Amino acid sequence: MAVNVGVLANLEASVAGTLAVDDPIGGGTETGLGDAFLGVKYRFLDEASPWPALLARLALQLPTG
Repeated sequence: MAVNVGVLANLEASVAGTLAVDDPIGGGTETGLGDAFLGVKYRFLDEASPWPALLARLALQLPTG
């Protein structure tokens, strides 16, 4: 599951996480949270002919699983 939120006109924040499920043969089912991800994305230049947009992205993986 991921959530992206526009903070400013050129700035976007994101939070993502996973749900892990283990169902081995002959054992019980186990569930739990996986790793979490935090990120920001900043667009420096808007797209204009003939140039594409220019952005930078920073992501951080948290070992919460």
